[in-house]
Amino acid sequence: MYIVNDRDELVAASSARTLPETLGYAALSEQPPQFSVRLKGESYTVMQANAGHFGWKYVMLIPDSLILKEFRRTQQLLWFTTIAAITVGAAFAVYFSRRNYLPLKDLVSIMASESGQAYARKENEFFFLKKATQGLSAERQALEARLSSQMENLRRLFLTRLLKNELPENMTAREGIRLYDVPFPSERFLVMAVCRQGASAADTRPGKETAQKQKRWIRETLERNTDAGDCGFCLDMAGMQVYLVSFAKDTPEEVACRRAYAAAERSLAALETLGVQDLIVASSGYVQGVAGLPQAYLDAYMAAEYCIVMNRTGLNHHRDVAFGMADEDGFYYYYYPLQVEMQLTNAIKSGDCAQAEKVLDELFRVNFEQCAVPREIAQCFMFNLTSTIMRIIYELNLTTVDDIEQSVSAIKALLNCRSIPQIRIELDRVIAKLTDYTREQRTQNGFAAGICAYIEEKYADANLDIPMIAEHFALTPSHLSKKFKNAVGIGLLDYINQYRVKKAAAALGSTQDSIQKIAENCGFLNCNTFIRVFKKYEGVTPGRYREINGER
Repeated sequence: MYIVNDRDELVAASSARTLPETLGYAALSEQPPQFSVRLKGESYTVMQANAGHFGWKYVMLIPDSLILKEFRRTQQLLWFTTIAAITVGAAFAVYFSRRNYLPLKDLVSIMASESGQAYARKENEFFFLKKATQGLSAERQALEARLSSQMENLRRLFLTRLLKNELPENMTAREGIRLYDVPFPSERFLVMAVCRQGASAADTRPGKETAQKQKRWIRETLERNTDAGDCGFCLDMAGMQVYLVSFAKDTPEEVACRRAYAAAERSLAALETLGVQDLIVASSGYVQGVAGLPQAYLDAYMAAEYCIVMNRTGLNHHRDVAFGMADEDGFYYYYYPLQVEMQLTNAIKSGDCAQAEKVLDELFRVNFEQCAVPREIAQCFMFNLTSTIMRIIYELNLTTVDDIEQSVSAIKALLNCRSIPQIRIELDRVIAKLTDYTREQRTQNGFAAGICAYIEEKYADANLDIPMIAEHFALTPSHLSKKFKNAVGIGLLDYINQYRVKKAAAALGSTQDSIQKIAENCGFLNCNTFIRVFKKYEGVTPGRYREINGER
């Protein structure tokens, strides 16, 4: 290290060696701050700096060999430090990797075994975790959708049991509503029963798949047409679909009902465009409180059943169906007494179609015009009428194959009837055929016609009996009876008694004569015999018959 002034004088030096002449002040001024020079065969690096206002120069001479030596030593140190850092870093990396990777590896193995997903040892664990997470997310969404669907099914099952009044003993209706999260806006309700005309719980027409599709259309259409603010559920119950609607709070009864009826009409119109026709919608009355829902469902159900029986379609109201003829215990019955059945039987057997139609008119008027009966009771009435026709056909003693086949077809047609108007049409047709048959049989057989004419002429004679008639026609009594029964379908003595009872019934209804006098005028020897025979064929005594006809 040297300090030189501008006169080339050595102000200070770090060694006893002098500064070479080639490095004088003037020469240094012409060189850059750092440069190389060769002195005495050795290379040096010269670094100079000015001392400011003193005019001095600070000159440092460093042998290149020394610089190279220090550089190599520094390089060696750097290499050692780098290798040491890499080694230590690798050791720490291996340690911490094993410490953290092994649990991750175990986790991936557990997830692979539990989820059933394939996992290769060489596969990227993070890729597997990503795939597994995505799969779990999709599975969770599917599970949530399934749970939502199951909750909806449970909710509908609860509502079904609520309407049927079949809730568990340890659950109240309001607890169930909260438990199943039923979104009723209020406790004001209306219940509607929806079904197809002619359908029943066991009906499979028009095919199971189509029927299920129509049920889905009905459910979706009704729920979609529910007014905003109201809440509607369509439930499958007892072969019908029941539409339960809860109205918005503070909705007046008249407005709520009108709104529900309008929604039902819109639904019927929409379903008709889809091909779902002949629908019945039977509505209950307006209900306040969940306690009244079972009775509302029963009202709607019975109204729908009655509409099926009476062949009605469209929107019907429970208030328009006045059920009657129930005993003090609330059990319904129909009007078809034994005497009326006997009157119908005698009219058909005698070929009197007008009288048979008159009896039927009275039966249908009492049962279905004066009041209404539930569907089950109406079906019992229909079966009873059918059984009467079956018994009459059996007693007519049909002989030809065609007559037997026609009678079997008639019974099948009656049993297949699904409504009261339909069975009335079939009954009219069957009765017309049966009365035509009896008249034809009587007309075709002049012998029987002559006997009938003779009976009509001599019925007032108390001595008129089978031997008397056989003597008139020159036949034996047994042969006469057999021929007459084959031709007419009933025994000769029965025909005589029926004709006398017919004349007596006419007299009872049109005159005020005593029963004794009427009995004598109709060929009965005494009043007791007349009463016994009259009750056998009419089902009531002459006095009661006169009272009944007087009331009518």
